[in-house]
Amino acid sequence: LIDKMKKLILLINILLLSLLTSCVDKDGEPTISGNIDYTSAGMAEGYAYIDLGLSVMWATCNVGAQSPEYHGDYFAWGETQRYKTNFTKKSYKWFPISEDYYPYPTKYTYGDNKDEADYRTVLELSDDAANMNWGGNWRMPTPEEIEELINNCTWTWGSQKAVYDTKEGKQVFSSYGYKVKSKINGKSIFIPASGYSVDGDVHGKREDVIIWSCAKPCEYGRYTSEEQHYAYSLSSLVDSIRLAGATRYCGIAVRPVLAPDFTYN
Repeated sequence: LIDKMKKLILLINILLLSLLTSCVDKDGEPTISGNIDYTSAGMAEGYAYIDLGLSVMWATCNVGAQSPEYHGDYFAWGETQRYKTNFTKKSYKWFPISEDYYPYPTKYTYGDNKDEADYRTVLELSDDAANMNWGGNWRMPTPEEIEELINNCTWTWGSQKAVYDTKEGKQVFSSYGYKVKSKINGKSIFIPASGYSVDGDVHGKREDVIIWSCAKPCEYGRYTSEEQHYAYSLSSLVDSIRLAGATRYCGIAVRPVLAPDFTYN
């Protein structure tokens, strides 16, 4: 019951900031007929990428993943540390130690009368999990690039293949997720259903696809309200693929993109 309540709360939070862009049906038994061609367009810093005909190249794997089917590491938004397992408000790098239910963040904030507001909406490279772990020109995708991926690809929910779960110490049933096939050139990537980690538990693994973007909303005039606690993400938590808001301190997967000409705020 507690797990269901936690997931319900996060679902409600995501719906508050959801920007519907494209719907994908997940009814029925998920299958992906045939293996995905992971032939990369090239390598950068030792990591493969796929050219989907979009404005950026998309990595074939999440940060920390051994192959496309693995979820990799979870990161809170604006944190770069790998292997973190406890994602709470008190453990979040950009929340002060406070008993407030919605503590005022110490970075990436806004507010008309707050001296500490910095009005940053895009992660600096030093706070970008993709760049800090992969280097070079790798970074987390922008909300616009996520929407581009959603709108210019066909999303097929399914099971790619069985994988070995190191924590469970056995072969798990399969790796669920989405085959994302470009409508432009027919190339594909696979994004696994990694779910999210919060308060010591992982929710939605093999059910929900969530990956971070590098940006957050900027609602001028809001101070310590809960809106300060969100960043944009690609999410399937409400049974459709969309750009949504996720709570910043939650552990969520990172799928890097490659774009040499990107300029950070």
